[in-house]
Amino acid sequence: MAEGRTVGFEDLEQLSGRPAGTISSWFTGVRMHQLEFLLALLERMPARFRHEVLDAACRDQPIFQHPKLAHDPVAVSRLETLLKQRVRFTIIHGGPMPARAFLLDAFGNSSREVNLGQQFVVGVNLQPVSTWAPVPGVLQISASTNLQQEFHRRWSKIKQVADGSLILMGHVWHRVSHLYPEIVQLAARCQVVVADEFLDPEDLVRRVPGPVHRLLVAPAREEPEWIRITIQGG
Repeated sequence: MAEGRTVGFEDLEQLSGRPAGTISSWFTGVRMHQLEFLLALLERMPARFRHEVLDAACRDQPIFQHPKLAHDPVAVSRLETLLKQRVRFTIIHGGPMPARAFLLDAFGNSSREVNLGQQFVVGVNLQPVSTWAPVPGVLQISASTNLQQEFHRRWSKIKQVADGSLILMGHVWHRVSHLYPEIVQLAARCQVVVADEFLDPEDLVRRVPGPVHRLLVAPAREEPEWIRITIQGG
């Protein structure tokens, strides 16, 4: 954020993934005093201990340089190259759902660094993973909600984004088949990254007029927590 700019509740909503109305309620009445008390306690801690406490309380953040991905520097370099392209259609498939979701979120979080914060990120993720922080700008939809209603509420905004934006779609592709033509059209002016278990890579290659990159994920043999990525297409 620019120096001297006022941070509003909408900004905090984008950063935290929590509704602006909820954040507003936290900053009113006694809750504000609780926040001030917490900060007063933290500033009196030794710096090293304060960092340990805060780091332990914060959720993990998927990025390309995270150990889950950074064990393969060649793959990370290729992912960063993909992220710099302003127009592209990429699919993430294979592997377990958490691996696909982690890589999808890594695209969103790494965009700020790779593209120097100049790229707008938006999208929808059906299966939020509470063990790591959500991507700012990406709507997290619970499986218990009305997916069609929530998706269409966000879709009207997604399809109006500026050229070169990054659009992330997590595990919703097979549920919005009626929108395939519109999504494919977006890939002609934006970056679209789709992660899903139920998709046909060859069918997508036929549907998308431009190049399609396929990222096949799998657990690494060296360490089960690591993610191995095979990059195809382009």
